[in-house]
Amino acid sequence: AAAAASRQALAHYEAAAALIADVNEVSDAHVALAIVHYLTGDDETGEKELSNAIALTPKRTFAGEETSKLFAATVARVREKLLASPTATLQVESIPAGAQVLVDGREMGRTPLTLKAIPPGKHLWRVLLPTSEPEGGLVLLSPSEHVTAKAELNGSSPVTKLNAVLASNSLSPAVAEIAKEAAASVEADLVAFGALLGRGDDLVLESFLYSPAQDLIARLPQKSFDSELISAGMELYNVAGEIGSRTQNLGAAETLPCKISLEAPPPQAAERTEMAFKLPGDEEQQLDEPKKSRRPVDPHKTIRVLRPRDK
Repeated sequence: AAAAASRQALAHYEAAAALIADVNEVSDAHVALAIVHYLTGDDETGEKELSNAIALTPKRTFAGEETSKLFAATVARVREKLLASPTATLQVESIPAGAQVLVDGREMGRTPLTLKAIPPGKHLWRVLLPTSEPEGGLVLLSPSEHVTAKAELNGSSPVTKLNAVLASNSLSPAVAEIAKEAAASVEADLVAFGALLGRGDDLVLESFLYSPAQDLIARLPQKSFDSELISAGMELYNVAGEIGSRTQNLGAAETLPCKISLEAPPPQAAERTEMAFKLPGDEEQQLDEPKKSRRPVDPHKTIRVLRPRDK
């Protein structure tokens, strides 16, 4: 019964891995299952489960170590064996790039990221995507194995769907239906959306309006301002004024599909960071010279205005 309860808990953690904030809970479930197997004479499975707990929390003292010298010695032996094993590599990708990566509850860097020298065993990876639910999972790494984990904008909310459509610097015909859904979700008369793009040392705002009543999308005038955002306040004020002037007549309809920015260069691959996995308390060890990331068109830097219908 105890083993079944622990396995059930681990299954729940597996299903909700992207939302787990405290990796100790997963580690505790593996320890509980390991103890059950040790007590029933199944040392091989007990060591396997204890190894997974240690892989998730390598330097943690587990419940039972202080009261049982035998268990403490077992943990020490399994930990020494695990940390002496050939390590694994985890490569984490995301669309869009530049998202924060956490492994076993600790921040590691931003995508695309290659983590080397990871102890074999089970590990929890999470990617904090912009304006979307976190993506992640539990991955079992074998010694010397190279595994790739990938996260994409996901979720069922209209705003998340809209951001996913914007991820390639283009508006597909599907964006009108998604914008209509977004408007209906908050009873808005208009939906404004778009992207903030880099152009040289400046920033450019490309934005659009969708009217549920007219069922069309119109492009707003392009706005540009310095990267320090000194002039951004006035430009955004002008955008708000432009939106207000189009409540009755949206203007010329944009033909879909279309590019968000007609002058944007093709998306460039972000620079990959490669680094050694950090155990709790370890100093970060860069394997490559850190590089500045040049990201693709930033679809996650979107401007959205949902104006509630006047009561």
